[in-house]
Amino acid sequence: MHGQRTASLVLGVLAGYLFSRRVLDRRAVEEALTDRQREILRAVAAGRTTKEIASDLGITPASVNTHIRRARMSLGVPTRAAAAARVTGQVLVVPWRPRRSAAASIARTTSATRSSNGTPRSSAPF
Repeated sequence: MHGQRTASLVLGVLAGYLFSRRVLDRRAVEEALTDRQREILRAVAAGRTTKEIASDLGITPASVNTHIRRARMSLGVPTRAAAAARVTGQVLVVPWRPRRSAAASIARTTSATRSSNGTPRSSAPF
């Protein structure tokens, strides 16, 4: 019984810690970005293109990209999708893809009549 109570307390403390971290991370995101950057990243999260966002806000696509780039730098994330996910609190799921070299369709780089760079093979010996 004592072990269950201790485990329950530990889990409660951990849950509280994780919740507070999420709240603090959210506040840090809010403070790190300008209102315009948050607005643009919410539009990105909604699936809008750069041109659509620019048209809606009355700015150029280059300005939209600048806001996104600066927001990514402030948040320390590599992509616009990651920045949008961070602002909206969504979880970014990256689909698994095999490495290109592992794909069966391109694994064979040579054939009986072509070299690896696609040029016809010479019939002359080395």
